[in-house]
Amino acid sequence: FHHQFPSIDNLVLGFHLQVDAAFQISRPLFNLNIQAKFDELRSAAPKTSNKTILIQNYIDAVTNVMSPVLDFVKTL
Repeated sequence: FHHQFPSIDNLVLGFHLQVDAAFQISRPLFNLNIQAKFDELRSAAPKTSNKTILIQNYIDAVTNVMSPVLDFVKTL
């Protein structure tokens, strides 16, 4: 699903969608990518139940996934 779905910049520039519509369409893809990155970070971390580490891993996952999107939006 996410390998065939166009990126947000392609939706805006290639398909001429408004930015808010492109975000709405891409939201499930963002959630999927954030969850995948979080799972990757969680599995790489030591097996502890420290909530602070889990929260930091989630923040890192969100930052990793959303940074390219934010950079694109800033250029508009």
